[in-house]
Amino acid sequence: MGLYYHHSINDGFSRRALIIMRITLLIVIISMIMLSSKFGVGCPVEEYEALLEFKASCNGTSPPSWGKHSDCCLWERVICNNNTKQVSELHLHDLFWSYYPEGNWNLYEAQSWHLNLSIFSSFRELRHLDLSFNPFTGLLSSTTGLKKLKVLDLSDNQLTGEIPTSLGYLTSLEVLNLGLNELNASLSLKALVGLKKLKVLDLSENQFTGEIPMSLGYLTSLEVLNLGLNELNASLSLKALVGLKKLKVLDLSENQFTGENPLSLGYLTSLKVFLSRIEEAKGA
Repeated sequence: MGLYYHHSINDGFSRRALIIMRITLLIVIISMIMLSSKFGVGCPVEEYEALLEFKASCNGTSPPSWGKHSDCCLWERVICNNNTKQVSELHLHDLFWSYYPEGNWNLYEAQSWHLNLSIFSSFRELRHLDLSFNPFTGLLSSTTGLKKLKVLDLSDNQLTGEIPTSLGYLTSLEVLNLGLNELNASLSLKALVGLKKLKVLDLSENQFTGEIPMSLGYLTSLEVLNLGLNELNASLSLKALVGLKKLKVLDLSENQFTGENPLSLGYLTSLKVFLSRIEEAKGA
């Protein structure tokens, strides 16, 4: 009888302990759910804070959903990796015209947003960054990190100066569009020679001067090269490009080249489209 009573007590304690454990586990789970809904189990804190910093640099111009959710994966124009919840794409083009109240052209031209690319250095999984058609002004800033970035579009802004050397560290880059800016240095692409995966390079509608640099020859994956509408003014020479066996589109139009279309064009065996100022580069 005593033995049976002893076992009953132990069983009672065991059941009670099991119930307490289950209740405790349930409380923990509920707490985690409540915390996740409050603080968001989504994009990393540093990415959340970086996007708010970017918003401030645009005079607060951003989609209305920005800041309403603690998980920036729920924000407009932000795409995250479903598994890691890290930001993989940022489509931040045309912010002024899309979100600025009563925007007009005079007001647009009066804007002076400062673009600090280092803001995005914490986005370790970022593949696509589109900042085109915005009123960003000043020198094209340097950046670090972004080792997985494949597409960088900074076109149609008001950026000045030269191409910073830090762009050469974006070794996964496949598309670089700096067209429609006010970049105004002598065309030097030494900063980009490490971009072995680069397929599209658009530097059109800037104010670059000089000649086609030999450093272009290192970009052996190039398929599209647009240097149109600049102020390149040397004798037209394509020696720098003879190693670009994958080049399909070459736009040199609306520059100030002299001389003739060079025989080295024949080395570009994949070329489908070639545009140049024939009236200045005489002889086809």
